[in-house]
Amino acid sequence: MLEELGLKPFLTCGMCLGEGTGAVAAIPILRMACAVYNDMSTFAEVEIEEYKHLK
Repeated sequence: MLEELGLKPFLTCGMCLGEGTGAVAAIPILRMACAVYNDMSTFAEVEIEEYKHLK
């Protein structure tokens, strides 16, 4: 189906079961990424000087 839609799988991991296993494996990874994004402290909250790009 992904080929027909012109898409690439989110996870490849060498799995070839063809039963949506990659999609099921991706759910905990996406939940973890959302938790980090939503719950991570800012530099100000932990009183760390904000990163400044060095030239």
